[in-house]
Amino acid sequence: MDRYFKTLTVVAILFGAITGTFAQGNLRRDDTPDRTGGGRKSILDDSSKLVYNPNTLVFTKLADVKYDLGTTYSVDTTLSKFYKWDTRSGSDYTIQNLGNVGTAAKEVFFTPPKIIGKTSGFSVYDYYFKSADKVKFYNTKSPYTSLYWALGSNSRSVLDVSFSRNITPLWNIGADFSFNDVDKAVARSTRNDTETRTTQFDIYTWYKAKSGRYELLANFTTFSNEVRETGGVLIPTNGVFSYDDARLVLNDTDAEAKDKRTNVHLFHQYNLLNGLGVYHEADWLSTSNRYEAFENDASKAKYPILMGKDTTSERSTFTSLTNEMGVKGHWRKWYYQAFFKNRVLSFSQKFVSGTEDDIENSVGGYMRLDIDSTNRISLRGELLLTGDHRFSGKYEGDWFDVSYVREQYAAPYIYDRYTTNHQDWSESFNSQQVDQIKGRAKFDWRGWFHFYPGITLTNFANYLYFVNVTPADEQVSVDPTQEDGRPKYKSLRPVQIQPRQTSGVAQVLSPEAEFEATFGNFGFKGKAVYSIVTGGSSDVFPMPDLFVNAGVYWENKVIMNKIGLRLGVDVHWASEYYAYGYDPTSQQFYLQQESGTSNSISVEGFTNVDLYMNIKMKYFRLFLKYRDATLAQDQVNFVTPYYVVAEPGLDFGISWFFFD
Repeated sequence: MDRYFKTLTVVAILFGAITGTFAQGNLRRDDTPDRTGGGRKSILDDSSKLVYNPNTLVFTKLADVKYDLGTTYSVDTTLSKFYKWDTRSGSDYTIQNLGNVGTAAKEVFFTPPKIIGKTSGFSVYDYYFKSADKVKFYNTKSPYTSLYWALGSNSRSVLDVSFSRNITPLWNIGADFSFNDVDKAVARSTRNDTETRTTQFDIYTWYKAKSGRYELLANFTTFSNEVRETGGVLIPTNGVFSYDDARLVLNDTDAEAKDKRTNVHLFHQYNLLNGLGVYHEADWLSTSNRYEAFENDASKAKYPILMGKDTTSERSTFTSLTNEMGVKGHWRKWYYQAFFKNRVLSFSQKFVSGTEDDIENSVGGYMRLDIDSTNRISLRGELLLTGDHRFSGKYEGDWFDVSYVREQYAAPYIYDRYTTNHQDWSESFNSQQVDQIKGRAKFDWRGWFHFYPGITLTNFANYLYFVNVTPADEQVSVDPTQEDGRPKYKSLRPVQIQPRQTSGVAQVLSPEAEFEATFGNFGFKGKAVYSIVTGGSSDVFPMPDLFVNAGVYWENKVIMNKIGLRLGVDVHWASEYYAYGYDPTSQQFYLQQESGTSNSISVEGFTNVDLYMNIKMKYFRLFLKYRDATLAQDQVNFVTPYYVVAEPGLDFGISWFFFD
């Protein structure tokens, strides 16, 4: 409980400091026009009393300003999604992680990368980092504070505090702070046996000149994710698994991975003439990835050492400075944009002499036809001088959406050269290629039934991946203890990964169907994705044949019609498949075995059932959720090979908005 009291103290101090500092003085009476149009919003009621609420606040994102989409958003105060506080359920289980919040994660279904140039290749913690495109830039009129705090079973806590206020009607500043402190999912030695600790802080500003010609968005973000690596669990030979008695591969090694990032982003634009403007966008990113451990017999057995060192200390750093300059404008229903982009890159490793420095230059453009308020066509392209490129087209309409993406993108640095106490390679790879086409129809029946059938076809060539090159029949015993004449734990296959590039192609065809329906106070929702993988390199793309999410809920207002209440059940199921394993020493996911051999550890194939109750009282929300209600206590359910889901338990959380 000490951790919870400390967290409460931090919340109280932060909230008191924020509101005490910024809420002093008289509130400004702003009647600023809404960016979405529609005239001025009144913030006075019939008694001339200031009334601030979710309807007087909007926020926008970088893409909405950069591409002149004119979109603003309201804060979500509904009962629908705020109880999904952990990584997997928050992504609707489209993320594969190591069974706990803050651990390494990768997507189940492929999405084309946003960057076609060189990257570091350390991406397993990207899902927790708030990049510039995720920052919310507010127009609040009044001081605005939001608090989100979740307490999960097994000593897992997530805290998120945000504050924003307008300095003038056209200038806003704000800050966000988040902190996750999460205990091990299994084999906790003490109550505060931390597995992950994530700290993130960002400040931002949105400014518009009175003339309407100049606009600026800027943000600064610092991020730190510290993970005490477990290496996964050892599997009992008798098939009986216990969360309390589970043994971890990296137990007593103090193995720790660290991902630290600092990001500064600036976007500003100036309208030269009516319909014609110029813009500049700058981004600086610095990242540091570390792995440290005191090796023991078990860790050496699963992750063989190459340098003969009993203490591992590895570090990789990556920096990028990006500048993009361009022109943009409108002509009738058309929007156009052309740009030049420059990236200055540097990558270094502790055991590799020197640094890898690159300069990338590219040109590109964007064009959009706004047919009306709900139908638009857009085209986008970028070409690097190296030949790598990205071209895409998209139609968004009332009845269907369709999109196409063609990418050729560079191999990340880590695939070219990597030397540590556990891994060593030096390679030269071609750029990867992907084509993806997506289509989605929209059917609406009298407002109460919505049906969205769709299909995605992705073609891969020269795809890069990691594979465990240790022979499939090579096994090592990590525990010689005998029980009933047999080892207590199954032997392990050592992990020695190497990068590979496919010589053939692979296609993934994924038809899907999604629906939402309401009958009175009852709501039903569901989505199913069926995937077919073909081609000569199909074995490189393990994924569930069938992936299903479903839910049912009852929602109403109770107690004098003042309190919102939602009671619901969420269900997730995916067919069993041989997912990528995870190597903590390099922070990379890897294919379990080479083509033509049988994989050893399968994941999914079990049903997740969450029972929840959400309550809303004006701007205060509370949830109670019993997670994974149907899992048996002695059942081994993997989300990544050797990494089990956290045992069933009760989660609790609150969300609170303050508008003055």
